[in-house]
Amino acid sequence: MSTSNHLNQTNFSATGKIPLHSKVRKLKPTNVFNLDAELLSISTCNLGEKEVESLFRKSAIVATKGVGVCIVHKPTGSWQLDSKAICGRAPAETELLNECGEFLDEDFSKPTPSTRTLDCLDGLTVLFAPIRTSGSVPQLMLLVLKDAADLVTALQVTQKVIAAQQLWKKGRSALDSEWQISMLATIIELVGMIENCATQKKATDEVVNELARCLRCDSVAIGVRKKPTANNRSKLTVAAISGVHKIDRSSNTNQNYLQTMWESSMRGTQAVYPAAQRDNDHLLLAHKQLAGSIHCESVISQPLQTNDDKEFGVLVFTGSKDVLASPRFSRFAETAAPHIANAFSVLRRAQKGKLRRAVAFAREKTSVFTRLMIPLGIAACCFLMLVPVTYRVRCQCTTEPVLRRFAVAPFDGLIVSGFVEPGDVVKEGQVLAEIDGRTIRWELSGISAERKQSLRQREMELAEENIPKLLLAELENERLTAQEAILKFKKDNLRIVSPIDGVVLSGSLERSEAASIKTGQVLFEVGPIDSVKIQIEIPSIEVAQVQPGHNVTIWIEGQEDQPLSAKIEKLHPRSITRDGKNVFIAELKFENDDERLRPGMKGAVRVDCGKRSLGWSLFHKPINYVRSRYTFW
Repeated sequence: MSTSNHLNQTNFSATGKIPLHSKVRKLKPTNVFNLDAELLSISTCNLGEKEVESLFRKSAIVATKGVGVCIVHKPTGSWQLDSKAICGRAPAETELLNECGEFLDEDFSKPTPSTRTLDCLDGLTVLFAPIRTSGSVPQLMLLVLKDAADLVTALQVTQKVIAAQQLWKKGRSALDSEWQISMLATIIELVGMIENCATQKKATDEVVNELARCLRCDSVAIGVRKKPTANNRSKLTVAAISGVHKIDRSSNTNQNYLQTMWESSMRGTQAVYPAAQRDNDHLLLAHKQLAGSIHCESVISQPLQTNDDKEFGVLVFTGSKDVLASPRFSRFAETAAPHIANAFSVLRRAQKGKLRRAVAFAREKTSVFTRLMIPLGIAACCFLMLVPVTYRVRCQCTTEPVLRRFAVAPFDGLIVSGFVEPGDVVKEGQVLAEIDGRTIRWELSGISAERKQSLRQREMELAEENIPKLLLAELENERLTAQEAILKFKKDNLRIVSPIDGVVLSGSLERSEAASIKTGQVLFEVGPIDSVKIQIEIPSIEVAQVQPGHNVTIWIEGQEDQPLSAKIEKLHPRSITRDGKNVFIAELKFENDDERLRPGMKGAVRVDCGKRSLGWSLFHKPINYVRSRYTFW
């Protein structure tokens, strides 16, 4: 029998067909009261034991036209009046025991009910009917009759009611025994399910889903402690929720389940919300919050404690009140909890580690030949790591001219026009641009006229022998002569020429006509292209492996079909930053007679740094990274 079959046979519902006992008091004539039908209805109703026994007593009152009924039982060595089993008029316990206490044992031993007239009930006749049920304390039902005229009928009715009650108790006892057997089988199958799982995660998922399906709960959740302890101080986490594949640890639902589990753990006993007494609801605030967040009527939490009183975790059931409020549900949870906890504890101790699970999985999925090939493959890989290979560094490069010259502005002025652009081939002395000379010529004409005037003034002062003025005239002539020389220099250098043969690398005045320039301003950069140098950008983490003389292979962008080969000639000792990276510059020269290389070209470079083992070539970078970040290495 499966777990679902066992649990489905167990009815946890507290609802059922309510008999017509609520209308008993309205049945006035005895001839319309069908006792057999009423007893059958009471026996087949789905109510608790106390409610059913009360209905039997009420039916006896109606059938015999009595005025009251009560129960006298003997839980200990003396008879006592059951205060909770009184209906209608009944004697006081003290008066009853004083008047007929010595006869109660005798009345209980008689096979048939006995009658007495009690003074404590104003002379009313009382019928003492023994109730004998296996496993229960001795009981006498005292039926107070209004009229003793039809005593025979009353005796028959009482015996029939007691017989029906005894049959109902026997049937209930049989159902309880069957339910207990079903519950035991269910617990055994749950424990077997847990023990057959390979991991705790899989076991928790299967248990909550099976319990939710079989017990007809809305959801079942299980919380597991990291390490079961007697003081319940270890971390508690929500391990599984029925119907949920992956739990969101940051969600409000997970937090509400976790708070409910902590609340149940602190109580140490089963908690039921709503509580039987409404005054105790304030003690279950987390349970109430969980019920509100997932919109369920009732919440039951049950701590999972092992036999050595260590808490493994907590079970939380949510669902309708009709299902969870059943006493059998609570009994099942309390009974199954220690067995489930013990099974999980055994599974945790026997659970294999990740390495052992991996080995077991490999053994299961592979053949003997494959398992033999694995160590051989590992040995081959280790041998392969020792094979020497050429260690190569990959980096970028840029072409630059070997020599650079700059054409600068000789004085302040305005550009009339520019005659070359970047990339044009020029010869030494070729005009690159022309400066506007109109203002210079005008100033030169004015200065020349002023100098001639100063010479005439000098001659006049000399003729008059006016020495002070003669000296001033000579100084003025010298000043004007110097200005004239400067203007003549500017007039003779209105053209900007190339200082060497080469290519214009930068500078263009095509769109800068009539633009002002300042003295020393760089207008053009000219460099020869018959030979170029290539600057290789070596990463700082690889510079220790690169030395002058190492062979390099260069692939210039757009000319990858014609790679260049050379050797490193020079390695700069200081690093620079290019494109946000810290690099060292290595240089080498190339003859560029065919002018295939132009300054500013970029390319990829491979530097051959000598022989190293394959393992070192592949793993030295991550090993060095770990060494530099962790001090224990």
